[in-house]
Amino acid sequence: MTQVTQHNNLLSQLGSAIDSVTLNQVRHTLNNLSPPDVAHQLETAPPKYRRILWELVDPEISGEVIH
Repeated sequence: MTQVTQHNNLLSQLGSAIDSVTLNQVRHTLNNLSPPDVAHQLETAPPKYRRILWELVDPEISGEVIH
């Protein structure tokens, strides 16, 4: 899966995330990316989604994502 496809898929899931099941799917997708890819998702996401995405990042990799 290309990075653009992953990004579009993630935003699509997030845009329709209206229940905890969908948010868990987004969390799973996000946390299965490498830390640099997670950082890219956060940087390129629309501002209204960035905080939500950041809240879904596993705390164990958050330091690597920031780096």
